[in-house]
Amino acid sequence: MALGTTLSALVPSPTRCLEGVHGDEQPTKSPRLDAYLTAWCHPALAVDKPAPSGCRCLCRNLDGALMPRSDTAAMGQRRAGSVGRNSPRTLRVVTYNLQRGIHYPLLRKHFAQLESLRLADVVAVQEALVPAGGVNTLARLARDLAGDYRWAYRTVMAYPSKEYGNGFLFRSSVTPVAAQTVSLPQVDRLGWVARLKTEGGKPDSKSAFGQVFRVAGRLVRIVNIHLDFSGGVDHRIRQLSHLLRVLEPVSDSSTAVVDVLCGDFNTSGHYRSKQAWHETQQVLDVAKGDGFTECSAGIPWTSDLFSSIDKADPARRMLRLGRLLGLRYRQKLDHLLVRGAPMASPAAAVAATGHAHLPGSDHLPVAVELIL
Repeated sequence: MALGTTLSALVPSPTRCLEGVHGDEQPTKSPRLDAYLTAWCHPALAVDKPAPSGCRCLCRNLDGALMPRSDTAAMGQRRAGSVGRNSPRTLRVVTYNLQRGIHYPLLRKHFAQLESLRLADVVAVQEALVPAGGVNTLARLARDLAGDYRWAYRTVMAYPSKEYGNGFLFRSSVTPVAAQTVSLPQVDRLGWVARLKTEGGKPDSKSAFGQVFRVAGRLVRIVNIHLDFSGGVDHRIRQLSHLLRVLEPVSDSSTAVVDVLCGDFNTSGHYRSKQAWHETQQVLDVAKGDGFTECSAGIPWTSDLFSSIDKADPARRMLRLGRLLGLRYRQKLDHLLVRGAPMASPAAAVAATGHAHLPGSDHLPVAVELIL
């Protein structure tokens, strides 16, 4: 696959997304089956045990976002003070894998009602769907939601009847000034587990979409990433290293540029597995070595394999069986990192009241507020 970059002005084109129906996550009914499944999916996994009493467990803020207890009061204070005349300018960024937009009515509801999504300045989206002859998920959200929304999109994976890609849904509070698409290295072949989860049975193409915004006089580049779930940790390290090496420099004579890396890094493995944690840190260390700070370290998991099933998924029969058995397989796949700006508070995963997992996708949105 040819590697390279392109720099272009933002020129979105109108495009529609397929609708679907989704139920809530099923609770775990058999811890033993759950442990067996995690061991089958990933070697050397930790046993899923209840959290000990007295731990720093998660609680919900007013709109249902999951966050460490110690951060809840800080968020309330920040919201109360954010309307003051002398408050610093902030930028609210969310990353969200929409699972190909298959549950559009739920996605639209979340964007309209959940505060972390409703108040976001920029939402970096992975797996926006463009069906043949249809409308892009992002275009549909921009049209259906109240408010001044715009969008940008780049194709990542194309099939005869559809395509998926990365994109941004953003408010008029930010102004796009430049864009860059970076093609990422591909694996040569798929292992048998990866073939079970890959449409077409051949390696996916992957790319990153970087969009430069002007926000309150500063330039902020947000790089929307969707790394490969196949190829293992070494391949993901290779993809992220290539991306950071070929990103075009962004400069501003008046102030420092802010860089954000976010998206689905596909750092797979059960979230309580020590091996999975170690491999995830190996991937993130590539960005940390380039000056980035991890915003989402306190979030335990961002995806549940059985929470939402795509009828086009080659492994859908296995997933449906697991869901019927009440299994859960939670992973920390999504991450947010920043360089050049402090966080108002650590990033939080967004969930709805009464749900451990947000219905509508197999991923949770991850939100952070940056101080500019």
